[in-house]
Parts: sequence; structure tokens; C-alpha cells
Amino acid sequence: MKLCFYTLRRSTRVRKSTSLSDYIVYLQENDYNIGVENTLETFDQAMSCKESNLWYDAMKDEMNSMQSNGFWNLVEFPNRAKTIGCNWIFKT
Repeated sequence: MKLCFYTLRRSTRVRKSTSLSDYIVYLQENDYNIGVENTLETFDQAMSCKESNLWYDAMKDEMNSMQSNGFWNLVEFPNRAKTIGCNWIFKT
């Protein structure tokens, strides 16, 4: 058996400083001033509160943002495959 030891390579890349022009902000907090002080636990709670239309619009915008950024690909679901769950967090 032959052991080989390599020296650790360090990046020689020059780091660029970030500036605000490098970032695209899709959703602004003040666009969705829902005004709810309590965190909602479920989708049903969000849809039954008086601010439900604002929560719904925020969710639609988030889904559209993920779709336009290529966050997922729709594929045929294989037999015996298990899904990965996700949760919406309704917090202001």
C-alpha cells in the first residue's frame, strides 16, 4: 500500500467586494405589511385570518419567484418513492 500526501491548495482567486448593485431583491418587506403580530402555525390559520388575501398573495409571489429561478423541475413521480415534505412559515 502506498500513502500519498498532498499539500493543501489555497485559492488564488481575487475576491470582489459586494455592492448593492450585485443583488436583486424580489420581495420587499414593506410590500407585505400584513400587520399580524402572532406567528400562525398552519396554512388553514393563515387562510382563515382577516389578512388571508395578503398571505395568499405573498405565497403566490414566492412560488412564482422559485419557478422563474428554476428552483425545481417537474418530473414523473416514480413508484414507491417517498416525498419530501415542506412547511410554509407564516411570520411577519
